[in-house]
Formats: sequence, C-alpha cells, structure tokens
Amino acid sequence: MRDIANAQLSGPTSRIADAVALGPGLVLQGTRMRFKRNEEIFGQAEPAEYVYRVLSGAVRTIRFSADGRRHILAFHLPGDVFGLESGADHTLSAEAVADAELALVRRSLIDSAAAEDVNAAQGLIALMQRQLAAAQDHALVLGRKGAGERVAAFILQLTDRFATNREIDLPMSRADIADYLALTIETVSRAFTQMERDRAIALPSSRHVVLRDRCALEMLDAA
Repeated sequence: MRDIANAQLSGPTSRIADAVALGPGLVLQGTRMRFKRNEEIFGQAEPAEYVYRVLSGAVRTIRFSADGRRHILAFHLPGDVFGLESGADHTLSAEAVADAELALVRRSLIDSAAAEDVNAAQGLIALMQRQLAAAQDHALVLGRKGAGERVAAFILQLTDRFATNREIDLPMSRADIADYLALTIETVSRAFTQMERDRAIALPSSRHVVLRDRCALEMLDAA
C-alpha cells in the first residue's frame, strides 16, 4: 500500500479534504488521494487504519483463494464507502479499477466520534448495515443458476444506481465482471453477445451498454 502518512505531507496526488460524509451523522475531516488504474489501495492483512469514500472512478475489493484465484467481492463507485472492518486488519485487498480519487478518514476518528456522539454512532451502524446489504445482494446474484441470469442481474444493479438515460459506461473489464460473478471471461462475453442479439441491450463498444428492453433483462434475472 502507498505510504499514506507521507503522501499527506508531500506529493501532488493528495491534499487535505473538506469534511467527508461517510453516512448520516458521520461527517469527519479526511484526506483526498488519487490512485492510478490497477494501483493497490490496501492489501489483505494490512492494518485497517482508514475508511474510504469513492469520489470519482471505481474500486474493486478482492480476495485470493489458496490456489491463487482472484475473487472480486464488490465494486465501489462514486459515493460508496469501503474499507470498514470489524477487526484491526483488512480482510480484503482493494485496487483502483480505473483512475480514482478517494477521500480517506482515519478509523480512530470514526471510533472516537461514535463513542462521543449518538448521531455518529447511528451513522456508523447505518454504514455497516449498507455493507451487509451489499454483501447480501452479491450473494443473491451468485445464487442465479445461469450465466445469463447473473450478467442480467449485474447490469440491472448498475442501471438502477447509475444510469441516467438507460446507458452505462462500465469502468470494469470483462475479466473483472467474470471474477465478480464467478464465471469465465468467455462465458461473460457470450452472455453480453446473446443479450445484444436478443435486443435486450446494445453494445456500441465493449464498455458502453445501452439498455433497450428492461423487461427482457428482468425476465432473465427472475428466471
């Protein structure tokens, strides 16, 4: 992981931020930092000294199995908070999917605020509840039987959160999506191609998805 303490004092990639909103009642002073595409933000088993909010770009949190396979547990997009742990160390690793700017808040500040202010404590509980809900949503996606169902559920999740005119620019690659959905790259690509043939989506490019028939995706998701 980058030496954050030193980066706060020097270097053009960081500066002191205004107050960072991690949740209702949980607004604290933080630091902004920029991370390049594929750059590690923190590693598994490293001390969990900061909690992070995505300001721009995208982040993936990952874990490697004993045989070295990568499993993506979540994608974090603008507005998302990640890195909150129940223990002293990180149980996951985090990397920038694309160039990203993050707001970092020291965990010690969060703990102190929660101990002193009931509103901050409630905000911390709400943040933990959102993380649990996100993990449950991911488990539901992985519970889909077919590859097409998983990819459809993934597209619908992103559409519900970020599409403004039925279009999404995916920051993540097909390999990222495959590792998130526990599929192969080839299977993910075939699922996208089939949905395009069925006119459920259009793919002007590999990263640009246009939602053409939401009902068709919802029927596939519910299959």
